[in-house]
Amino acid sequence: MALQERIDLGLIYGSTRHENLEFQELRNLGLMCVMQSSHPLAARDVVTVPELMASPYVAHSRHLPVGALTAQAIESAGGEFRPAVEVMQFSAACAMVEAGCGVAVLECLAAQYAASHGLISKPLNATSDLSLIA
Repeated sequence: MALQERIDLGLIYGSTRHENLEFQELRNLGLMCVMQSSHPLAARDVVTVPELMASPYVAHSRHLPVGALTAQAIESAGGEFRPAVEVMQFSAACAMVEAGCGVAVLECLAAQYAASHGLISKPLNATSDLSLIA
């Protein structure tokens, strides 16, 4: 839409760039584990990938940016990407956590939404190249 001059400003969730457009990275969107306050991982400052794999987890589908990063982190640690529940939207992930389905992996902005539902979030110790770009 920007290339067609239909918009003046756009926000991109990911790492897509184009040589004919100017970009500014607003922030890196690190991965977070969202859980109920009673979950055993809630006492941790940071959740490691092995700790995530040892617990039932809710993840985005791997064809979405957050799901792809989650799968990459798990597979890099020698695990297999096998979420208890696979979702397409962060709000569905939060609903699954509220229902007791485990820990959800979200990016940090979606984790702020989770906090408005009484859930807590802890950083996932995994590399994230997901950015919010304007």
